[in-house]
Amino acid sequence: MPHKIHDTPEERPVTPSAAPALGARLLQALESPAALCLIAVAVALALYWRTLGFEFIDLDDTIHILQNPHVLGGLTWDAVRWAFVDLANVIDYWHPLSWLSLMLDANLYGLWAGGYHATNFILHALNVALVFQLMRTITADKWTAFAVAVLFAVHPLHLESVVWITERKDVLFMFWGLLALTSYLAWAKNRRSRALVAFYCCYALSLMSKPVLVVLPGILLLLDYWPLGRWSPYALFQGTGPDSSFRARLREFWPVLREKLPMLALALLSTVMTTYSHPKSYDQEVLSLPVRLGNAFLALPKYVWKALVPTDLAILYPFQTPLPIWPLALSIAALCAALLLVAWKGKRFPWLMLGLGWFLLGLLTTIVSPKVGIHVPMADRFAYFPYVGAYLVLVLGAREIAARLTADRQKRNIALTLCFLALFGWYWTQATEAIQFWRNKFTIYERAIDVTSGHHVLYNNYGKILLSRGDRLDIARAETYVLKAIALQPNYSHALGNLGNIYTTTQRYEQAIEMYQRALAQDPNYEFSADDHYSIGYCLARLHRYDEAEKQYFQALAIRPNYPQPYNDLGNIAMLRGDLRHAEEYYAKTADLLPNSPVAQANLRRVRKMLADGKQ
Repeated sequence: MPHKIHDTPEERPVTPSAAPALGARLLQALESPAALCLIAVAVALALYWRTLGFEFIDLDDTIHILQNPHVLGGLTWDAVRWAFVDLANVIDYWHPLSWLSLMLDANLYGLWAGGYHATNFILHALNVALVFQLMRTITADKWTAFAVAVLFAVHPLHLESVVWITERKDVLFMFWGLLALTSYLAWAKNRRSRALVAFYCCYALSLMSKPVLVVLPGILLLLDYWPLGRWSPYALFQGTGPDSSFRARLREFWPVLREKLPMLALALLSTVMTTYSHPKSYDQEVLSLPVRLGNAFLALPKYVWKALVPTDLAILYPFQTPLPIWPLALSIAALCAALLLVAWKGKRFPWLMLGLGWFLLGLLTTIVSPKVGIHVPMADRFAYFPYVGAYLVLVLGAREIAARLTADRQKRNIALTLCFLALFGWYWTQATEAIQFWRNKFTIYERAIDVTSGHHVLYNNYGKILLSRGDRLDIARAETYVLKAIALQPNYSHALGNLGNIYTTTQRYEQAIEMYQRALAQDPNYEFSADDHYSIGYCLARLHRYDEAEKQYFQALAIRPNYPQPYNDLGNIAMLRGDLRHAEEYYAKTADLLPNSPVAQANLRRVRKMLADGKQ
């Protein structure tokens, strides 16, 4: 019987000797840098894909997206001009590139929150790939790069940066920042102008996404030390040789420092833009500089602890006031000890200096920053960039400890693999549990209230969304939480105004007026001042004090000229007085502002019919 001739590789039978070769090739392919990078990216996508079914949350998503006509209108020239130029009407601070990305999402997805979430986790997955490539370039080791990238992909503290739609700023600044670092390493090695141009472009785009990497020149100096070897702090301060004067050593270091000056200028410009564009009435809580510095020292060990034990995560953490003395002293002592250790061992283990420097510089702009945004003692999102340095120290430190414990390479690799899998499993378990609390605006507040000692913004916002449900039991609970917010921060205008809304809903008009007036007394120009003037007018009208109500409606319109509700209520008052001409004027304005409102159109038709019938 003739033997069958196999024409294609697929038809060729696998012989016993070929099977191991095929398995070896497959294993070799899976261990290639490209495959390891894809595995790390796949891990990130496996964790975050479920956010496609998540909603917008109340904290910031509402004002940044759902109530922001510039974003909801999509990418238009007017919206682009607003994002880049209109600093007087900016919502928090200047970050035009993040606004443009949200506008593009509005074009693509409308009000489907899942689409915005998809953009966030795709950007995070790209960041995972860039972290892998960057760490591979720095350490020249694919397994170190893989471990750092996977830890970055799944660490629970990064949930806030990825799942919170408003924090598009984080994933976007990190994307451009990692590209900038990659471009700098390429330029430092080959000195091609194209790489330097790419660096400055990416750095500028990162600062326009979120002004966090104003510290990048410092991180570049650390990279110049290791792995680039362009200078050494030990050589600078402990020179040897025939000409070992500090001035001579400084002359050698000056070119490395001088090339950072344009980068510092870019960082300074970003800082000025951020400080100048920030609304002055964003947060009414005033904290002194000593309190903020003390909190910074207290926050550092908390960030270190949460790097290893990421439990009890919350969207807002409360301040400890007054500052606890002994924990503060121990925190400062621990930081000094860590810096001394790095100075002592940094020459032998240069990755210690890079990792710790990356971690500390990355946190510097958030824990002791100028007054931008509400004061927070710490936040999970602040760890998104700094923790990459911590992962580098963790992975290389574990490898160094394993090498000291055993000289057997196989045992060392097995031990390191088991430790990595245990840490990955711990992070994955915590992340999959914590991510569920980001499903909607209720679950994220309920989780934060459960795991913290209480925060005035948490209590107030949770009370506000409970009130929006309209159920009598929820309204009673809303009042409880808003009162808790006021107990913590008696002059908090948002809470005072919300308590006024609760009193209005329950027809306690006199008490409501008092709360709105207290809110306005704290800050007459805060973001809800027009609403409070309108609400005072509404309560006065319900009490039949129409002359006083009119004055409040006009004050609301002076602040917000295109506010439809005051026009409608002014029309109602004019109708009660029989002044049909003014009623028609006010109803017409309401109908123009609310063309799809049946009530506004019905009011206008009614008054016009009365005028046509001669009822003047």
